[in-house]
Amino acid sequence: MNRYQKINRLLILILVINFIVAAVKIAMGYLFKINSLTSDGIHALSDGTSNIVGLIGTKYAARNPDKEHPYGYYKYETAAAFVIGFMLFAITLGIIANVVLWFLSPKIPAIDALGFLGIIFTLILNTIIATLEYRAGKRLESEVLVTDSLHTRCDIFISAGVLFSILLIKFGFPYIIDPILSLFIAGLIFISCVKIFRSTLHVLLDKKAVDEQAIIDIVSRVDSDILDVHKIRSRGKKNHIYIDLHFITYGDKTVFESHDLSHRIEEELKLKLQKNIDIIAHIEPYEEKAAL
Repeated sequence: MNRYQKINRLLILILVINFIVAAVKIAMGYLFKINSLTSDGIHALSDGTSNIVGLIGTKYAARNPDKEHPYGYYKYETAAAFVIGFMLFAITLGIIANVVLWFLSPKIPAIDALGFLGIIFTLILNTIIATLEYRAGKRLESEVLVTDSLHTRCDIFISAGVLFSILLIKFGFPYIIDPILSLFIAGLIFISCVKIFRSTLHVLLDKKAVDEQAIIDIVSRVDSDILDVHKIRSRGKKNHIYIDLHFITYGDKTVFESHDLSHRIEEELKLKLQKNIDIIAHIEPYEEKAAL
């Protein structure tokens, strides 16, 4: 099973869990007349949207390179993570809008025992899902899984905020603590959005993937016949990096020897950086003026 198959399998599992949980919440909400639980169930259905976005992105990203896309389709996964980041931003705006509405028409938070237990159940389940998905995302170096886990983490923040505000109000804090906590949660989610936008845009806009000096240090040690390394460019994502470079070697080397040297450079970069590396090496012959 390749990397994308593992990612898709996990996304499908989480999607199924989200839909089951949503169905249970909605059914219990209608059965016990708990509006908050019904609303939370409807919101849980929206969690599946980010899973679907991730599945679409990884489906296209798994395609092999072709004539139209010689570098492959790997950026589709990054683009999907970027879209999920926008979904988090929409949640942030929604929370802020609710805070504004509260100040225009203040409401006293109220929830019964069953609703309270429903929120605790959601909190525990989402914490487990977010933790497992985040760890899998780090292990598989998947932007979609990491970003989707942050989307689930938003639900954790919201549920925890609801419980905390209710407890504080019961201990005598003023009702305004509820919108204040909501703004704090919106701030946490917004910070997650910024991190997602920054990491995904770096890939989408081909930001330098590896420090130039690190590449020079590695390549220079491959063979004493490599006299200089320059015009280095790198791009890509954590699990696959493309590097272009020029290196100077002695002009009397045969084509076979120069070709072999290029392969050794690529293998050494893979070994030292512990990444999938594709290089394009431009070989320049040594001249006296190059040494000056």
